Amino acid sequence: MKLLILPLDADAYEYVREKGIFNPEAARKFRDLLQKGASVPPIELYRQFRGRDPKPQAMLRRAGLIP
Repeated sequence: MKLLILPLDADAYEYVREKGIFNPEAARKFRDLLQKGASVPPIELYRQFRGRDPKPQAMLRRAGLIP
């Protein structure tokens, strides 16, 4: 996995955890992100999905560097 994608991956995972795995809104947003694929730059897709830029704290939490 490319290092540039890790913050997006970790932050998206936290979004789904916050909203709940069966949340219809989160599922729809994630499906929309996947359907667009490489037709849109990844950061733009992510902003549409999350509504903001990724935060590095999610990646740091996943790595065990912060609580």
